[in-house]
Amino acid sequence: MKIRMLILIAFCIVIACQRNIGGPFDNVPTSCGDTVMIEGKLYKKENGNWFVYENNYRFKVVNEVTIKFKNENEDVEKFSIENDLEFIRKNEFSYIDFKFSQKYDPICFILEIQFVNKDKIEHIFPATKMIPQR
Repeated sequence: MKIRMLILIAFCIVIACQRNIGGPFDNVPTSCGDTVMIEGKLYKKENGNWFVYENNYRFKVVNEVTIKFKNENEDVEKFSIENDLEFIRKNEFSYIDFKFSQKYDPICFILEIQFVNKDKIEHIFPATKMIPQR
């Protein structure tokens, strides 16, 4: 856990510096308190929860993530342990669903996983559940 915390701190420092001088992490918020673009979708934090809007529907981000690795033979068990994830399932297209602790902010946690494992991850998607219209 100490290593994970150090990585997260370093990640935030790099992003903060990039924000001030410009760079490849311009669309990553320094505090995860903004809107964030992941895989072409805009996520917005409202009242402490993350949401994405599609076709006039509102979806709440939950503490799960779907990942497709660049290498289909990636050691999923090792990756799970290293990133504090719990394996849920793998589909026929090699997308893997993982669950993670409620103690993490889901978008910040996913951005951290994406940043730390950018050489391993081809696609990453936050899991969502639909919120009924009012």
